[in-house]
Amino acid sequence: MRLSRILIVVVCTGVFSSCIKDIQETFKTIDSVEQVQWDPTIAVPMVNTRVTISDFFNESSTAFVEVDDDNLFHVVYRDELASLKANEIVRIPLQHFDGSFGLLQFHINELNNTGSAEVSFTTLFNFGVDNAEIDSIVMGACGVMTQLVSDIQHDVKVEISIPEIKKNDLPLKFAFDLPYDGSGTVTSKQNKDLNNSFFNLTKSGDKDFDQLLAEFKITVTKVGSNPITTNNKLSFVTDFIYNEYDVLYGLVKPSDISPDAADTLRLDLFKGVDSSLQDIEFRIGDPRIKIILSNSYGLPINATISEFSSYSKSKGKITLNGYPDPLVIPTPNKQQIGETLVDSFELNKSNSNIADVVSNVPEYLLYGYGAQLNPPGTTERNFITYNSELVVGVDIDIPLHGSADGITLSREVSLDSTFNDMEDVEELDEVTLRLFLENDFPLDVDIQLYFQDENNATIDSLFKDDTFLLRSVAVDGTGKITGPAVYTLDITLNKERFDKIRESKVGLIKANLSTYKGVTPQPEVKFFSDYGISVKLGIQAKGVFNLKTK
Repeated sequence: MRLSRILIVVVCTGVFSSCIKDIQETFKTIDSVEQVQWDPTIAVPMVNTRVTISDFFNESSTAFVEVDDDNLFHVVYRDELASLKANEIVRIPLQHFDGSFGLLQFHINELNNTGSAEVSFTTLFNFGVDNAEIDSIVMGACGVMTQLVSDIQHDVKVEISIPEIKKNDLPLKFAFDLPYDGSGTVTSKQNKDLNNSFFNLTKSGDKDFDQLLAEFKITVTKVGSNPITTNNKLSFVTDFIYNEYDVLYGLVKPSDISPDAADTLRLDLFKGVDSSLQDIEFRIGDPRIKIILSNSYGLPINATISEFSSYSKSKGKITLNGYPDPLVIPTPNKQQIGETLVDSFELNKSNSNIADVVSNVPEYLLYGYGAQLNPPGTTERNFITYNSELVVGVDIDIPLHGSADGITLSREVSLDSTFNDMEDVEELDEVTLRLFLENDFPLDVDIQLYFQDENNATIDSLFKDDTFLLRSVAVDGTGKITGPAVYTLDITLNKERFDKIRESKVGLIKANLSTYKGVTPQPEVKFFSDYGISVKLGIQAKGVFNLKTK
């Protein structure tokens, strides 16, 4: 049976109630038909999306978004300025000690008369540390190497003890045996691990710090008729290496631990605006900055904020005020060694000019601090740990509650599949674009849809001469909307304009938000996470459609 032309009328009750693919499925049941044409009215979904305040945020922003219990959006920036750690300020370098000892004449006489002689003596090891007077050290990692060289032509035994270095409650001891072998000199070396040992440097010498007493006991046993004189020597070298302390007690000399320069935080909150930001006004109703002070130094610190300001090309520099000067730094005591104490203070609109600092879209926040350990005049002896550090953290909380003008939300949608479905439509009689809009924002919204090619160049726009204005909706006493504003529009296109639009690959929705209503000051609104603009667009067209079947 030959079918030359079929007229089908498809009644569409909504923008998305049917599509061409459904019609194609119907004709799959017709056998032995080479080509079918019909003249229907069709409806094809084109756009179905929702633009929200999330589209306002830069995806590469250093900020992150939080939603509070009331669903209010908060934009939060966090950063920190860290001081030098204690191990970069107070280092214990390699400690090198050496010396030599000889027998006095009465020792030689005793050796010749009795066959042996015993000599005892002590020496001070003066620890050298530039930035501190050390009372005691809990060593995390340490090693000691001692080497003896004897040119005494008799058997020698040496015991070395350093009572104020203890590991596992036992004092440090060495025992050397240097039997004479006829070579002229005898050498012996020993290494010991002093990890997790304790050094007390207060009890040994003429000072109350930085000194260790080493005790030597030398026993010489005569070998035959070998000679000996007061010129014969026993030499030693002792090196303390690594010297990584866990805790150091004493007096750290005044040390500046200020960062080299103020830090810069880019406030890259905004997306889809020009780099100057000159067309945007965004005044935050209740911004807050929290300064968090974390400290594990066990000694006084004098700290001040040296810089805290915002900067933008259009607004210039605004300096924050209201913070304490000097900062009050929490300090752990000796019962809190290894702990980090934390304190903080908050700046808000009631105790500072923070609203001026973070409003009107600043591009940068500049901040820095100065800090000095054990400021001049401090005499109290305290402690530091290897990882002691002062950290000043900055937590900027920007609740989206305020006034705005020129804020742009944008969303891209793909149009490829829509126009692929219509590639067989010919001889169009008329095309109507039906637009459904639902606005939840308590702001005036100018909206536009741009049709773009694969290079994002604009081919046409939905509203030819201007944007479409969505009026702000009413809010209740809590700042939440009483209900959305709903709009339905039909836009008729001629064939020439529709053919241009059919070439587009991407639809770009742009919505410009503003609380401006011709009054000063502008009214403040709240941006809740469930606010948005629903956009639905469909094509309703009548024309001739070609279909080939097998």
